[in-house]
Amino acid sequence: MKKTPKRRPRKAKCYTCPQCERIFPRKHNLERHVRIHTGERPFSCLQCGTSFAEKRSLEMHMRIHTGEQPYTCPQCKRSFVHKSTLVKHIRTHTGERPYACPRCERSFAQKINLCFHMRTHTGERPYTCPQCERSFGHKSTFVKHIRTHTGERPYMCPHCEKSFTRKKNLDVHCTASGVRHFVVLSEFRVENIFPKSIQNFLPIMHSDFECTSDVHSLFPMIQRNSTA
Repeated sequence: MKKTPKRRPRKAKCYTCPQCERIFPRKHNLERHVRIHTGERPFSCLQCGTSFAEKRSLEMHMRIHTGEQPYTCPQCKRSFVHKSTLVKHIRTHTGERPYACPRCERSFAQKINLCFHMRTHTGERPYTCPQCERSFGHKSTFVKHIRTHTGERPYMCPHCEKSFTRKKNLDVHCTASGVRHFVVLSEFRVENIFPKSIQNFLPIMHSDFECTSDVHSLFPMIQRNSTA
């Protein structure tokens, strides 16, 4: 009997990116990667026009329009659009902090928070103000700083003409906590400022009174501190 010749194993074909020379085992992996260089986004949302480089990204985006949230927390029953968001949420129940700082004993539930924390050790401040050249470790702090130059106040009170550079300041202005701050800054003496009769109605929204309202008319139990 004739022996059938053994076939030599085929060499795995590789696909190389012409721009960065990264190698991929499959052609479709290379095609998807090349879009990083070209900026091509062939998958467009028919409802809002947002485009994506990958079909899977479009499918996940469509959940914003459909309201689909397929990933549910087994402990509190909250649901999420993305699996990665569920994984991060689960850590609020378990207390897991898998990202540990190599320089100190702190650990974090999310990798991005570890990256931010590492800047406290390295001194890295990647966000620099073009006007005064101050630099910042966090983009959010940088954005708030820029408003000190531009005068931008994007957070508008819906009940008066006041505007604020930070949302937190708007929240204080619009809620009962704003009244508390006003009382303290105005050197009033507060005696049981929120009695049980109105505690169930807190927070008292801005719409319940005018910005210029007299504090005494809102809370009769507040007395001016004559000894202050």
